[in-house]
Order: sequence, then C-alpha cells, then structure tokens
Amino acid sequence: EALIKIVEAEKQARYDQTHFRKSVQGRLFERLHAGQDVDMLIDGYNYMFTANQYFGDKLKLNRNAEGEAVFGEAGRAKLVQLLLPVVEKFPSLQVNLFFDGLVKEPKQPHLRITLWQPTYQRTGKGQADAEIVHVGLKKIRKGAMAVVVSNDKAVQRFADNYLSVRLFSDFISTA
Repeated sequence: EALIKIVEAEKQARYDQTHFRKSVQGRLFERLHAGQDVDMLIDGYNYMFTANQYFGDKLKLNRNAEGEAVFGEAGRAKLVQLLLPVVEKFPSLQVNLFFDGLVKEPKQPHLRITLWQPTYQRTGKGQADAEIVHVGLKKIRKGAMAVVVSNDKAVQRFADNYLSVRLFSDFISTA
C-alpha cells in the first residue's frame, strides 16, 4: 500500500510538472527567468477588490457616484508597493495598471510600472476593461509575451494569455 502511494505521488508530480510548463503561469516564469520581455496588463480595481489577502476595507477611502466604498490613492499605492519587488527581480517585466476613472498620482511611479487612465471609454463601468482590450493589448512591446490579469471574462476573451487574480497572487508570492 505504501508503494502504491509513492507511485501515485510520483505520477501526480510528473503530471503537474508537465502541465505547469505549458500553462500561462509556467511560460511566464520561464520567460522572466530567461530575461525575455513580458508585458503585464492588470485590471487594477478588479485585482484590488478580489485579492482580499492584500487589500482590506480599510483602504476603501473614497466613494463612487453610487456611494459605494472604493479604493483611492492609498489602495493604488499599496498595489504599486506590492508589485515593486517583482518588477525589481525581473528587469524584462513591464507592468501596466489600468483603472476606471482618473488617477491623480504620477503616471509612472516606477520605470517599469505605468498607471493608465481611460481614453477609449471615458464614462460608465468597465472603463479599465475597454482600455485593456482596445488600447493596452495593441501597445505591447514587439516580441513580448502579453499577460492580462483580470477575473473579467470579457477581458480574458481578448487575451491570448491571462491569469486570474488568484493565480497572479500566487505568482507574486512565489516570484
């Protein structure tokens, strides 16, 4: 019985290793460790509202037009701080953060982190989604792997490579 468990564990390990290499997360790791260009497009508020382990209600300091508590400058600053170690570790990584509405902070808080404001759809919900799909994906560096980070199916549908918020959080914690 112990031998069967060992064999099953070995089979699972081989399966995981093979499929991880083919996954977006696996290819992302390979490219970054090889020094190849990767452009990451992150739906900022989608990430912040979903990644509860990093962002809590205490960072929701602003209110939107409907009166709902939303992240403001403090939340955006926390996201940039969260990404800095990853960007510092991988010089070939360019991070583009997309937000709904106007952003008051400097548009480039780091040499390889850029904050985007809506230019394609300037009002209503889904401004960041539209900006990623219609503008961001068209401005990828030549030869770079584009990876979209969002849980929105409408955005994922247009991206060749995407990570869910959970997988991106795993990437941040293991990078």
